[in-house]
Amino acid sequence: GAVELPSPVAPGQVTSVSLDFGAVKSSAGATPAELTIEDLPAAAKEAGWSIDSLKVQAPPGERRLFVIRYTAPAIEKLKTLQMAGAAGAGGTTGPAAGQASSQGSLAELGLPIEQALKLSCTMKGGCLPVPGSPAAAVAPPVGSDGLRRLTISCRCVVVVPPATADAAGSLSSGTTAGSGVAASDKKPAGK
Repeated sequence: GAVELPSPVAPGQVTSVSLDFGAVKSSAGATPAELTIEDLPAAAKEAGWSIDSLKVQAPPGERRLFVIRYTAPAIEKLKTLQMAGAAGAGGTTGPAAGQASSQGSLAELGLPIEQALKLSCTMKGGCLPVPGSPAAAVAPPVGSDGLRRLTISCRCVVVVPPATADAAGSLSSGTTAGSGVAASDKKPAGK
């Protein structure tokens, strides 16, 4: 499945989405359902992704929530993540993924940066859909080990406000925004 987190977000902001997981109550005697999410890769954690619980259990007829969060990193961190994405480490996707920009990073330009995460999950237990039903047509198949495997694709867009982007660009180039004067050459007013 695909999940779009509320966005756009600015550096330092947090956004999240809550997903329901549950087991249908059945007269055929459903077992408790269990969803296990693989631990996030280090690159995803560094990029700002987190999950409140890697294992969710629900008795038949009940639902449980799990939360996927994204904390947009500071501008300097976004630039580092973009470079890692260009080197193939993942994290940043979209028009500039894998491309170096001679005009500076997308963050400095104030352009949207798409952050993506793929969660690998397994489900076991619960009540399987009735064969031939509409639910059976979209349900993940049960493997020989009794597990159903699925991937959840998450997406969030980070947009750096123009004033912040301008300030970040001037800090990285050693000039004061709009002045064209190197910060070390600037003299206090009235002296």
